[in-house]
Amino acid sequence: VKDGAAMAVAPCEVSMALWADASTVLRERPAGWAVDDEENEVQGLKGRSTMLFEEVDEEKQEEKDAKTAKGDGRVPLDEDTKRLFDVAACLLLAKRDSDEYHDKDDEDPPSYCLLEECLWKDLATIAWSYAHIGLTSSRIIRAISAEATSRLLALCAADKGKDRDLNHARPLPRDVATLCWSLSTLQADCGLLHAAADALLRAASLYLRRSPVRAPNLRHWTSEDLVQLASALAHARRDDMSLLVPLYEEAVSRIKTLSSHEISVLLWSQARLYLGGRRRGGDEEVADDPSAPAVFATFPVRASWEILSRLRCHGETALGPQERANVAWSLTVLEAYAVPEGEDTATPLLCRIFEDAARDPPSALRPEHAHQLWQAAFLLGSGDGPGCLPPASPARTALEERLAESWAREKGRRKISSQRHKALSETLDGMGVRHCNEHAEDIDVAIVLDQGCGWTQFATVDEGEDGDGDAAEERRELRHRVAVEFDGPDHFTVPEEGRGGPRALGHTVLKYRMLRRQGWAVVRVPYYEFDKIPYWASMERRRYLQRLLRTHESICFSECDVSEYIAMVPNRKSRFD
Repeated sequence: VKDGAAMAVAPCEVSMALWADASTVLRERPAGWAVDDEENEVQGLKGRSTMLFEEVDEEKQEEKDAKTAKGDGRVPLDEDTKRLFDVAACLLLAKRDSDEYHDKDDEDPPSYCLLEECLWKDLATIAWSYAHIGLTSSRIIRAISAEATSRLLALCAADKGKDRDLNHARPLPRDVATLCWSLSTLQADCGLLHAAADALLRAASLYLRRSPVRAPNLRHWTSEDLVQLASALAHARRDDMSLLVPLYEEAVSRIKTLSSHEISVLLWSQARLYLGGRRRGGDEEVADDPSAPAVFATFPVRASWEILSRLRCHGETALGPQERANVAWSLTVLEAYAVPEGEDTATPLLCRIFEDAARDPPSALRPEHAHQLWQAAFLLGSGDGPGCLPPASPARTALEERLAESWAREKGRRKISSQRHKALSETLDGMGVRHCNEHAEDIDVAIVLDQGCGWTQFATVDEGEDGDGDAAEERRELRHRVAVEFDGPDHFTVPEEGRGGPRALGHTVLKYRMLRRQGWAVVRVPYYEFDKIPYWASMERRRYLQRLLRTHESICFSECDVSEYIAMVPNRKSRFD
């Protein structure tokens, strides 16, 4: 590269070399899955606060993300692979003079890089190769995103009749889906790539719609491309209804031709984005979301029936371990069993999934699959209500014991609080509210109150200080337990501009259901509310928590400044003081 001798290679040769090498590397864990205790910390801003008035040290953050990417459970990359991808990035981004430039009077001839010469398929192949091995090289990935985004926006401008020369042909659906999937997967491992992935997904959505009012025509898309696009939107947390609604309508229309794996991925994507989920009030009332399109209620029912029919016809071969875990987890998140009597196909399917999983050898159960199955088994349990599983067989009982052990190991890992969590805890300390950080049930802040206690300022530190015995157990049963959960950006969808606010993701909703099942009252602190309060406004933070957690009847800041308790106002627009 330094000598310029390698400049004779063509973009297709670079893309195929990367594809050939990346195809031999297998992922050990899903994207974004970290196993080292030191890597469980939520990515935050530097300094004592993560609020709006400070900047990210991008260089240090990039180094940390690179370390995380190397240690998140993938097969370690050998030196030859690293060298190949590093050289390819340098080669694709190296500037060189245009061969068509002949004006010798200008000392600065225009330059371009090899990446700009890539065809759509080469661009998609290069992005896929980096995503497949999980090599989060920010510079090349950002360049790929910028190049693809600019091309898509140019095509949108041409469709609107604006004068603009098109230097590239239109992409195939496979190219668009692959690029979107690659960028969304990489940003799950490296937070610095979120802006690049978001820009590409926005441009792709605009290109597929062609205009703000026209729905995309996905009938000519293959099933593989539809599934890859749905997975990309789910990984990137994009709540893009202009794409999701026609995508799932098309999936429903061709449900018979979709493979079981494709159906499971579509179910997982819907559950992760919590599309068509149930709404819950303060006392756990459940109601259907009237704003959700009907297709999100139809697809889980049709998918459950189709998979169940295949299991009855083809046996266990219809679903692999990953598909079983995805389907069980997704149906539990979406509560697909909460349908009129006689239409429930989810409960028989869930029973079949657990019975089939119980016959697998323990070595076939990967950690992420065990966690998904345990969450479903814990919430469904045994009983007579909708979605409740029948009494377990001995094999299923043994399976659930193994799942519980795996879940206990996951919850027992060392946890590191995020900067926002620390700020919340410090504020509660200043208010005199006793609490426990990083509770064993993976609760950010746990507050335990005696029965009849109306204010959280009288909380105990931990239930464990009651001791052992029947009397201590009786005292614990009379306690009111409050789980305060700080929800950062990774707990919410990224909504379309002008179409409502963020919505909690499926895994967040499921966690709160599990906590409520264990007797916890869940109080959520969303980042978009807490971040409005600057780090230096300590009194404002105390007023916020006073109303959210009912900490004090009144807080006296000075002789003329007393904060009286007032119930929290939804969608507050002004400061508390």
